[in-house]
Amino acid sequence: MKSYISALVFCLFIGQNSLAADYYVDCDHTGSSVGTEANPFQALQQAFNAVSAGQVIEVMNGVCQGPRPGGIGEIARLTTAGSPGAPIVIRNYPGHSPQVGAWPARTDEQYGIMIIAPSRHVRIEGLTFRGMVSSCLWIENLGSTGDIEIIGNDFDGCGKGQITNTDAGGKTAVFIGRYVDGTLFERNVFRNTGRVWTAECDAEGHANCHQYRHDHAIYAKGKGHVIRNNLFYNNAHGYGIKMDGHGFGVLPAGEFSHTIVNNTFGPNTSRQPWDGYQGQPITLFINPENPDKPRFYIANNVFVQPNNSGSNPPDKSVVSMNSGFPSGSYTTPLSGNFCVNNIVIESTAITDKVCNEGIGSYSSWITTSNNLLNADFADLDFADPGNYNYRIGANSAAIGHGLASIAPQVDFDGNIRDLLSGSVDAGAFESGTGSYIAQPEPPVMMTSGN
Repeated sequence: MKSYISALVFCLFIGQNSLAADYYVDCDHTGSSVGTEANPFQALQQAFNAVSAGQVIEVMNGVCQGPRPGGIGEIARLTTAGSPGAPIVIRNYPGHSPQVGAWPARTDEQYGIMIIAPSRHVRIEGLTFRGMVSSCLWIENLGSTGDIEIIGNDFDGCGKGQITNTDAGGKTAVFIGRYVDGTLFERNVFRNTGRVWTAECDAEGHANCHQYRHDHAIYAKGKGHVIRNNLFYNNAHGYGIKMDGHGFGVLPAGEFSHTIVNNTFGPNTSRQPWDGYQGQPITLFINPENPDKPRFYIANNVFVQPNNSGSNPPDKSVVSMNSGFPSGSYTTPLSGNFCVNNIVIESTAITDKVCNEGIGSYSSWITTSNNLLNADFADLDFADPGNYNYRIGANSAAIGHGLASIAPQVDFDGNIRDLLSGSVDAGAFESGTGSYIAQPEPPVMMTSGN
């Protein structure tokens, strides 16, 4: 059966990726610029203006910068919509590593790519994003059928625009606004997000630099988001993932706003000691101005030395929850949340919780089980953790610790997981070599079950 599934997935992959590109972009190209392979467009915006549903844009080596004329500081803005089964695809030209933005960040580049309504049904894959004052990828107001796939990208050094230390606005690698549903994050790297410490922070007693805690790798409002097989590390002062209950009303039973499975969260070594309570892997937050209720499924993740020394509430939970939980001033959370089969490795604080299990009324709305807490670093048998290579060896405690029923079909490297066995490995990497495919299956709306 496993061989049959592997062959089927491989055939689907061939069908998806054999499509020829309709437009080509080379941001370093000079000369004729008509969007062909021989004479590619010189700017992403040219391709965005030309593309329609079902078409493919391939981006060649080069550094795409801006901002575009008439914008608000973005390099490129897409407003054209794909359709179900015929998305707009923006991907790297085979064998190329195109870059959107650069480091150090330019003060006139607020955003990398913006996807704004009426755009929807879009896939972005194989790009490197760097720099930007505010956000490398900004997605807003797409409605109940956003259907955005963010696959195999490298978000490195996003949101590092250091204009002033008094800027209270958060910086992100990816921002998902309210009323955006159905985003898939698959096999991306999120690293070095957010503003960096400066000598001014010490000089001013951190009165303004504490705003750096708003700098997150993923800030996701809306619902139906699936975050799986991603690698996070060195996302300085904010959270790896901020789940924000905002903009979708009451969820039907069994439907999740955020499904976070089989990710690996490395340490945030750039975090400063003065920075209060941030630097944690995940936070769940409810906005008082619009207290919609998130429901989450957090499973099969590996948290490497999380810095949760100031969790709120102060029980040192790896997944932080704001002061409105569980029955505070904002709203009463939905039941039917799951936090299972995760591994926490040598926290920098005393940690005995992943999702506040056993604390007050939290246990009435979060199902927690099989979470391995404060595992020894050596027990995970990582390949090269000093260089953020968290692939696991044959003796890793992550082997078989994951729950197969919620796991994605492939891992970060494209190795196929044996979902029929009942258990898979925790984290973004499956042990062994397995079979390889270059494209995961399409996203699905996750439903409850364990």
